[in-house]
Amino acid sequence: MISSIGAGLSIVRAERERTASATDASIIDQLAAEVEDEVATAGASPSSIEVRVDEQSEKGTVRAVATGAVALASGALPGREPIDGEQARRLVEQHGAMVASLARIASFWVATAPGGKAREAPRVVVLDRWGDPVIDTSGDVLHDAEKPSLEAAVARHTRQRGPVKIEPTVWVLKGNRVTAIESGDRASTAADLAQTSAVSVPPAENDHTFVVIIGSK
Repeated sequence: MISSIGAGLSIVRAERERTASATDASIIDQLAAEVEDEVATAGASPSSIEVRVDEQSEKGTVRAVATGAVALASGALPGREPIDGEQARRLVEQHGAMVASLARIASFWVATAPGGKAREAPRVVVLDRWGDPVIDTSGDVLHDAEKPSLEAAVARHTRQRGPVKIEPTVWVLKGNRVTAIESGDRASTAADLAQTSAVSVPPAENDHTFVVIIGSK
């Protein structure tokens, strides 16, 4: 699908959905690669492509959506200009997060703020490259993709309400992809994605290559 955004630019969008009883890294990688290839084939600038993968538990499906900008006129730039560090600092302040915690994770900016109550998990705010909010949750930020560390974090954020166990959402940010994991073995899927997924946008020098966020959606 292509929609015009003016100034000789258009947004290209591709979507894929697959039925799955539980998410795993292979399903996520395949869907993400398919939509990424589709928008690139439609002419989107590789540096403008962003992929988001979410589970739709009520439908029992996993959905991947890729967007990218394509120039339709000579001399037009491929989409909005990405924000820089100064703009990111101003935006995370507006969202109530601490500037000192700001870190760039490939295509994303991540910042935290202390929890509002005693022993409450920190608040985590994630902006995409354009400065739009992607995640705003109470949770933990991990740069360790080892499964035992992820399992421990998932256990910390798991809540028991009567007979019902409520597990947290696990997000993986890597390259130009953000994936929300809400079923199956969350720790294993997150570890696989963080350690092995191929992405079209490599990290810039001194960037973290990935981050895992564990919290409530």
